[in-house]
Amino acid sequence: MKLRQQLLLTSLLVLLLPLAATQFIRELELALQQGQQQSLNASLRTIAAAISDDELLLLNSHDVASQETLYFDRSDNNIILDGYDDDWQHPLNHSLSHPQQAEFSASYRTAIYNKNLFFYISVKSNQHQFYNPSVSPLNNGDRIVLITESGRRYVINSSTPGNVYARYLYRGKVREQHNIYGQWLDSDQGYNIEFTLPLALAGDKLSFLIVDGSSHLSLGNKTADTIYYPRQSLNNRLAVFNSHGVRLIVTNKQQWIVGHDGDYDTDNSGDSDAYWLIRKLYRSILSQLKQHNEDNLHTGKISSPENISALIGQPSSRWYNLATGNQKLLSTAVPIIHNGDVIGSLIGQQSSERFLSLTDGAFSKLLGYSTLAIAVLLFALIGFSGWLSWRIRTLSISAERLLDEDGSFQQGIEQRQLPNSHSRDEIGDLARSYQTLFNRLQEYTDYLRTLSSKLSHELRTPLAIIHSSLDNLETSEQGDVYRQRAKDGALRLSKIITAMSEASRVEDSIKQAEFETVNLAKLIEHVVLSYQDIYPQQRISSSTTSERKTADDSAVMVPELIVQMLDKLVDNAADFCPDGGVISIDYTLSSHARIITVTNEGPLLPQKLQHQLFDNMVSMRENKGDDGHLGLGLHIVKLIVEFHRGSIKGYNLDDQTGVCFDIRLPVDDEH
Repeated sequence: MKLRQQLLLTSLLVLLLPLAATQFIRELELALQQGQQQSLNASLRTIAAAISDDELLLLNSHDVASQETLYFDRSDNNIILDGYDDDWQHPLNHSLSHPQQAEFSASYRTAIYNKNLFFYISVKSNQHQFYNPSVSPLNNGDRIVLITESGRRYVINSSTPGNVYARYLYRGKVREQHNIYGQWLDSDQGYNIEFTLPLALAGDKLSFLIVDGSSHLSLGNKTADTIYYPRQSLNNRLAVFNSHGVRLIVTNKQQWIVGHDGDYDTDNSGDSDAYWLIRKLYRSILSQLKQHNEDNLHTGKISSPENISALIGQPSSRWYNLATGNQKLLSTAVPIIHNGDVIGSLIGQQSSERFLSLTDGAFSKLLGYSTLAIAVLLFALIGFSGWLSWRIRTLSISAERLLDEDGSFQQGIEQRQLPNSHSRDEIGDLARSYQTLFNRLQEYTDYLRTLSSKLSHELRTPLAIIHSSLDNLETSEQGDVYRQRAKDGALRLSKIITAMSEASRVEDSIKQAEFETVNLAKLIEHVVLSYQDIYPQQRISSSTTSERKTADDSAVMVPELIVQMLDKLVDNAADFCPDGGVISIDYTLSSHARIITVTNEGPLLPQKLQHQLFDNMVSMRENKGDDGHLGLGLHIVKLIVEFHRGSIKGYNLDDQTGVCFDIRLPVDDEH
């Protein structure tokens, strides 16, 4: 994958910005929810205290929960009695079925408007019979039987589709009840009956039976049920306290609704298309809940967890997802207490839309700024990646052009400047590293080019000596002299071959070396005495200094290798030191290192080869003499120093009188 593509993928990290904004919005939503919950709870407590003396709640506070109940939802408009259900506001049906006759079933709806009760009953039956007055005065054909609180039974039927009539038996005579009326309408599966009766006629209890005239089977209750419906007086009291966007619901101890007012606001139809889109995006970011709200206002009974908790005296709140949009509904229930007893509960329902709308403007700005920031960042990163890729590519092409087609370096590479070499960033460091690398490779390549001539020169001289000596043996009487010359030439060839393989032998011996505990100061002192005898042409001196309090200088190392290292350094110093010059071997024991310095008077190190001093087969001697030096001595020294975990460097003395080699070995002697 190219660098530009990698940077492009890396730039996608800016998408963490909207993720962080999303998390911030959710945290903000949580804070708003807590504030909304506390505000609604405080309002409900005040309202609950104000309606705790309601007579209806006090009257129903001791009802038993097992009592059968018939609930009538309050209708906002008068219902037209035509046998159709299109003017019923709430489509909820209550179902009835017969356990023995599956084909005989019914569904019904109930409502109250002003002081009248309304029924809509849809009956499913394979066949139905109309009322026949010639058979019996009341009980024949399909019919609806109403049972009021007084126990009176009103029979509602009809002899034809159309108007229905209500009759009852009083003192042995059938009488008509004119204020119970409605319509009968045949359907594909049976028939529909829609009728009304005065609330005063029913009293506080009412039930109904659906009787099939052909099978004499019935659906419903034969005893009167308790009537519950939202009382207008309680609704009016709630309207005084209610505010826009809050639905207030009062339930008795049996969880039945006895009063309600208002509705929560979920209408956003007035928003413009752009603002609606932002609002929808904002709502989709917010966390979703598992619980979905069931609008059970018109079922008559609220058995939600928060209402059950309030009816035992504990205020409770719960959040639900609304079925429409991405909004949430807060449902809070508080107990209504009278003289220390819970007589009901007050439920407040409020959409989160009211509070979240306060942050819509802030979210719009946040969305705009975030989009702008992401666009700028992406554009900047893409541009930067292209510029960075171009710089690296330019450096790569320039580096390739430094080589000829045959793989050799072009002339004058040290003077050729690579692009970006003056930059102070990582690419500039890379360009400078390339420049240094190419310069060193050029120098090393130049050395390798002259190596064959060096070897040729070194080998040609001893071979010529051997050849001429052998020729002279045949014609000269001085055989011993020429035999000795041939022997010296062969010995010189042997030394050259030995020097060429010496480095590999040292590496092998290092691998098999065994460490010993030695006194390094005394070891150096002994070898210095030997060097004074071996090199009488130079003045060899030494000194020992200790910066540590203890006089013990025990070190774990390989003494044979240390001596070999010193031999190479002193031999090298003697080759360059003029007769009568000084070679100094100094040893310093500091707190953090053992320092050995070998200094000699004589010519300085060439500037261009200082970084190649310890490379293999690199020699700075102009006159090799008879020993055939191939530049392996300092390389062997470096191998020995690194084996002892030390470091070595060579440099010219500050006064330009000679050269110094500085060796530093660690004080920690554990290997």
